[in-house]
Amino acid sequence: MGRVGGFTAIPRAIATAVNPIHELNAVIACPILGAPTTNSVLRIVNSGAQTHWLALFVVCCCFLGTVHAEETVSNRLEFLPQRLDYQTYIADPRQPRFSAILLSGTGGAVQNEIAFGGAFPLLNMNHEAASTERFQLAGMAGVWSRFDLHHTLDMVGTDYRAGISISGTGRLSAWRLQYSHESDHLGDELILRENLSTRIAYRREEIAFGTAYLPSAALRFYTEAGYAFILGDGNRPWRLQAGAEWEGGPSLPLGARGFAAADLQSRQEVGWNVSWTIEAGVVKWNESHTRSMRLFVNYHYGHDPLGEFFRERLNYASIGLAFNF
Repeated sequence: MGRVGGFTAIPRAIATAVNPIHELNAVIACPILGAPTTNSVLRIVNSGAQTHWLALFVVCCCFLGTVHAEETVSNRLEFLPQRLDYQTYIADPRQPRFSAILLSGTGGAVQNEIAFGGAFPLLNMNHEAASTERFQLAGMAGVWSRFDLHHTLDMVGTDYRAGISISGTGRLSAWRLQYSHESDHLGDELILRENLSTRIAYRREEIAFGTAYLPSAALRFYTEAGYAFILGDGNRPWRLQAGAEWEGGPSLPLGARGFAAADLQSRQEVGWNVSWTIEAGVVKWNESHTRSMRLFVNYHYGHDPLGEFFRERLNYASIGLAFNF
């Protein structure tokens, strides 16, 4: 609106200024001091050269005000930015990403887990034009499906998550406030094969607050607490999470980097027992450091991340390939 108002006024004011009449009527819609005004009416009564200079002065004010307004908005708001400020937790078994994992669990069962999803920035809100502090609005969605390789790839279960968050970043720290929905389901093939008549209606509508400390470009430590205000069968509201991550420089072939991460989770619904996951491998980022590919191995000890089996303990080792977009 500021651009249209400012530049529409310019030809009209110039055309009037070059005509040496005694009375100048100009209707100019322009932003003054960076704030747009609506159909401001300027009536200038003068003659000769004074009229010319006054009209040109008004035109300059309109133009500079328009530019100032546009620069102010562009410095404070950025729609659909490329980089996610508060990165997902690398070793979290339920971080949203595109991945394929082959896992060997308790009892020798071999399964594979396919995941689709990601976290994506929607809007950056800069605190100051030249400041490192800013806020970001972001979305998140993910689907995780596990298949049993011993039974013709029967689906064991699927977890669904979606949410929205606002985060803030500084020079050495960051925080995130996130709302998320989680709904988990058994696979149809498993229900038919095992003749299951009941299932756990696992559901969480949760508010979570996380903080991260980044002492260097290679290290990140984080903590998070979540409270679910709508629950499914057997769920309890509170959960805690913490972890640490390291990523080296681009010293490997093709500019790849080594990385290692650990994630710990404790949930009220399993008596605060701690489940932990460690993950290590290599990661390759694109030039703008906004997308990545990871080849990794990990080990999980504790309760099953698959929601319908959250009461069961499952220890597994896995190898996988993941993409973050």
